[in-house]
Amino acid sequence: MVANDAHLHLLLNHLPIIGALVSTLLLACGLAVRSKDLTRAAFALTLLFAVVTYPAAGSGREAEDVIEKMAGVSEDRIEVHEERAEKAVVAMYASGALALLGLALGMRGEAPRWAAVLCLVLLIATSGLMGWTGKAGGEIHHPETRPGFVAPEASGNGDENEHNQ
Repeated sequence: MVANDAHLHLLLNHLPIIGALVSTLLLACGLAVRSKDLTRAAFALTLLFAVVTYPAAGSGREAEDVIEKMAGVSEDRIEVHEERAEKAVVAMYASGALALLGLALGMRGEAPRWAAVLCLVLLIATSGLMGWTGKAGGEIHHPETRPGFVAPEASGNGDENEHNQ
């Protein structure tokens, strides 16, 4: 069950991040072994994850409304995440559009290699942008992901030793 809009955003936003990477790897494999079926599957998966990007991105505004007043949440970090997300979403939509073109051109046979290569290049960039965006999102509420974070020292209360006995 979804607790609130921020929870929904957390559930959805991992799909385009992982999807871009999986699509990239699948398309790279399809091109490497010159497999029409793998290439077609990569195009279809890219298109699917481009569609899934819409609700993931759309849920961000409502998620912001839920968390922006929470202790330890920085409006600046939210803004950085939002700006990066705008770029990543455009790249994912462009990847999906190119994948759709590849599927359409390949309806009567094999998709042109140029479409697959161009889609792969765009997916590599998209994967990077998605990861960059996800990192900024994690930094909103996870100090352990922020630059300069130092883990606290062990408390010395003996808990570590209990597990070793």
